[in-house]
Amino acid sequence: MVETLHFSIEIQAKADYVWFVLWNAAHYKKWTTAFSEGGSFAQTNWEVNSHVQFVNADGDGIYAKVIEIEVNQKMSFMHIGSVKNKVEQGPDPVWKNALEQYTLSEENGNTLLEVRLDIIGDYVSFFETTFPIALNNIKNQSENFYIYTFVEINKPPALVWEYYNTPDHIINWNSADPSWHCPSSHNVLEIGKGFNNTMAAKDGSFSFDFEGTYADIEYLKYIFYHIKGDNREVHINFTEKEGVTTLIIKFQAEKENSPYLQYSGWQAILNNFKKYIESN
Repeated sequence: MVETLHFSIEIQAKADYVWFVLWNAAHYKKWTTAFSEGGSFAQTNWEVNSHVQFVNADGDGIYAKVIEIEVNQKMSFMHIGSVKNKVEQGPDPVWKNALEQYTLSEENGNTLLEVRLDIIGDYVSFFETTFPIALNNIKNQSENFYIYTFVEINKPPALVWEYYNTPDHIINWNSADPSWHCPSSHNVLEIGKGFNNTMAAKDGSFSFDFEGTYADIEYLKYIFYHIKGDNREVHINFTEKEGVTTLIIKFQAEKENSPYLQYSGWQAILNNFKKYIESN
């Protein structure tokens, strides 16, 4: 028998922050640790009528159809069936036509997040216990907001570290768009010292200096700096597994641009970095 569960939480953050936490891959993995160790992945193109797979690290889980998207306001899924090793197994009477819906209402900079979840009786107790934990995770991530970007690079950590921190390399990859470039870079990689990278439109119409001061450095593993001007934090982690180096950047968002725009810009620069280092 299907039951409908309702959950809600008040969050002291704007709706676009909460929306980003809900559906950005890195944040989704963090808040879904309420349901399974290590969290889950939502694999989809985020378009209405597309399928979305909610799976663990082994590729097992359930899949659904995206039936409604109102950015920063509402997301609705209609569940279909189970997934094994990332392969959809077809309609399942346990999950078929079960609605999962997230609604966001913002007022005075605060957001009410409401969730509706259709579920069969065997799982009611599990989600009654775990979903409030998930909502508290979302609240904490939204109120203490960071944006995450990452790339996996087929190079050893020492080379990734060198290319990421050497001005002669920085000027070749440090841009988010082909119409921009980084004509100059200065970097003293020491605690208390810092960097200054000039970011400029290639047509000469605009430029600015992006500067920071290093607060902590662990060779080949970690860099922490504050952005000059607003003192926002940026944390960079370098990890290696089986010859692949993962570079993860976690940074505090600024207030002028949307979280998605900021994420897109920083991720584009990381993608350029990966392309540059792997082609050299």
